[in-house]
Amino acid sequence: MIIKSNRSFSTTIKNSIGVRITISLILIVMGCLSLSSVSGAEEVKGYWYLVDIEKVVPENEITEDSTTKIERQFLYSEGSFNTQYRKTVYDGIHKVYNDEIINTTGTWSAPAEKLGPDDTITLTLTASINEFKRLNTNMSGVSVKAYIGEEDTPFGRLNSTNGDLVDANGDNLCEATIRDGEIKVGSSSKSVEGTFGKGSAEGQVKVLFVSVRSDKLGGAKYTYTWILDKPDTTSSENADRFPSKVTGTLYFDSAKKRPVPFTSVSVVYQNSKEDTIGESAAVFTDQNGKFDITLSTIPNQAENLKLAVEYIYAPGGIATIYHINVREDNKHVYGTLSLKNISSDEKEAVFDLCLLDCADNFDEDLDDVEPKVSHNAEVYALLIDMYDFYADELGVLSFYQLPFEAYSFGGTLLSTFAEKFDAYYSPVDGAIWLDRIYSPMTGYMYPYAYYHEFSHYIMHCLYGKFPLSDADVNHGGYANPTTGDSFSEGFAHFMSIVMQQYFGNESPAIIPGRGNIEVNYKAWQQSGKAEEFAIAGVLWDLVDDASDNGGMDDDSMELDFMELWNLLKQYHSDFTSFYETLIKTYPSLKPAIDDIFINHGFFTDDREGSKEYELGEAYVDNIKNNHRDESENYVDYSNNDSYGYPYMTYENGDQIGTAAYFSNMKRRSQEFFPGNFIKVNDDSLLYAVSVSFSDYPFLDYTTKTISIDGLVYVEVPPPEYRCTISIVPEGGRKNASFSFESDDFWSQYIGSLEKGYYLSHEFDVKKENSSTVLIVSGLVVVMVMGIIMLIIKKRKP
Repeated sequence: MIIKSNRSFSTTIKNSIGVRITISLILIVMGCLSLSSVSGAEEVKGYWYLVDIEKVVPENEITEDSTTKIERQFLYSEGSFNTQYRKTVYDGIHKVYNDEIINTTGTWSAPAEKLGPDDTITLTLTASINEFKRLNTNMSGVSVKAYIGEEDTPFGRLNSTNGDLVDANGDNLCEATIRDGEIKVGSSSKSVEGTFGKGSAEGQVKVLFVSVRSDKLGGAKYTYTWILDKPDTTSSENADRFPSKVTGTLYFDSAKKRPVPFTSVSVVYQNSKEDTIGESAAVFTDQNGKFDITLSTIPNQAENLKLAVEYIYAPGGIATIYHINVREDNKHVYGTLSLKNISSDEKEAVFDLCLLDCADNFDEDLDDVEPKVSHNAEVYALLIDMYDFYADELGVLSFYQLPFEAYSFGGTLLSTFAEKFDAYYSPVDGAIWLDRIYSPMTGYMYPYAYYHEFSHYIMHCLYGKFPLSDADVNHGGYANPTTGDSFSEGFAHFMSIVMQQYFGNESPAIIPGRGNIEVNYKAWQQSGKAEEFAIAGVLWDLVDDASDNGGMDDDSMELDFMELWNLLKQYHSDFTSFYETLIKTYPSLKPAIDDIFINHGFFTDDREGSKEYELGEAYVDNIKNNHRDESENYVDYSNNDSYGYPYMTYENGDQIGTAAYFSNMKRRSQEFFPGNFIKVNDDSLLYAVSVSFSDYPFLDYTTKTISIDGLVYVEVPPPEYRCTISIVPEGGRKNASFSFESDDFWSQYIGSLEKGYYLSHEFDVKKENSSTVLIVSGLVVVMVMGIIMLIIKKRKP
């Protein structure tokens, strides 16, 4: 049974043409108060003075369950923030503990204590990766950034905005980076500059933020105040005409059951031309959507008061999600709210604002087809739900490149089906992009498209890279050389269905515009394009029961969803890797598991076909013209069905777990490099390999490798790197180690290719005391049998 929730996720759907969702960061609510014109202010002179230094340091954390322990330690000293992360995972199959480590540091030089309005703030930033060892978590390195903001500006923002300190090239980030599980830049430094500019009133505050982003955010906030050389010129008469405080609660729904948590609400002043003047007063709503904004300095020329809601989800004051509306060239979208009920003697204005059902709150500023306020709010609510689902319900601890950005409503206002519609996840910057056919809440793909693309982001967070080879084509399906791309797409389909059920969809197994995932799609059908849906179908069949499918279920499996999730969140290079892990974890369930995989075409049909391409067979459409050309590879199916269409057939004894065929019997995502083996006499399955670089010590790493029929795979770096490679069998036996130089390996590489391995080595194979081994083995057998009995007992008859 897939996890379900009683949580209410109500949305208000308006009748509108769902063409493409708004792409703005900011929803603006404006209120107008008439004021008489006031003469311009005198020139103000003064300086900025440092009054406070606040260090930002997350609390140290230790989280653990039966198989995984994660430790996070954060160390701060003036001008330096260090993150130490260690993850220890117990491999229940091989009975070993594996470690994952990253240690990073960001530093910055101290800013001046006193600054004139035109004085340049110059900081030297450094970022370095001190230690790195990866298992399966995405790690993107460390970045350092400095920027100028207000007291309530989110700490740790990544987007380029006014106020960033930049170098001579206009760059704002100092980074040490990891890509695809490898260190790309071990350390870097950057000199950045900026200026506060002139203050407008005595006591005005500016904050210089220095954020260091690695596993979590740390750094410092330097608070400056504006000291006047002349008296303040604020009009006391003007101050009497505005409230001194604006308070209230922000809701998504008109029923006021769903507050908008941890979201920026600000008040700014406008002059008669509706230009923003003076400084904004901003706060974040609390978890219940409440805000309380105190107004102090009021510019002389102020005539209007504007209340703004910015779509940044920032629990703990740290920006986590941005909703960006792409339409109208990224211009802000405005709605208006009348404040006429505020009389001149009221000092506190109280509002309960609703974003989704705007009729009672806004004189909404609409274009011809789209209610922007409600559409933007609906997407923002959805983004928060998805993030909280993975973080709170499924325990995803490490997110890639926060804040996560969702770009909605891209493209032209009126799209036609002749245009190319797009919805995709960009692994480069960790953002999703949806055009107008996928974005609106009235569209046929809403909210499924968001669930799907966000699940791609989550796989990136979990794995650190996508499980596909360089030769895989996105959505290439059965014709791809591996099942890696189909696995990544199938994962996103499946998790979208899971979220549909979790958030109360009455037909969760339906993929909008496609069909019911309970249907047994086979990997090779529909010219091979069905493979990703077949994978989603396998995953669904592993956890569903009759109650999920209108009282029917065509398989005998019903894993608890969290059992399946614990396997999915482990790194798999392709779908076959997932099958192998599933069978090893639940060996007693292999017959039922195999039936599901066979029903969806995940078996190896090694029979040769007609040797000629037939319509309906899978092919790689390199030319992108939707039909197979002579130069394009195809899959030669072994049979034809009763209608004469190409068909693949399972026969007893065929290998189960991968959708493979005569011309590609493996379809695996990773092939071992030829000749990169050491022949050993040891019977250990796993070995620890350490690679030490002579000229590039920051590239040093240690990893695990596997023994296949007495050949230990040891991947040697390219010849331009001089390395020492050390191999140790698992178990920590004394004197059981072996080392060689990469120069020696490459000097004999031709011989390695001829015989299949580089060298032979005999390890010291003395074992521990036999009685100890016997006792430990007996305990392991008892424990395994007990676990199997519990699993069997847990299954339904």
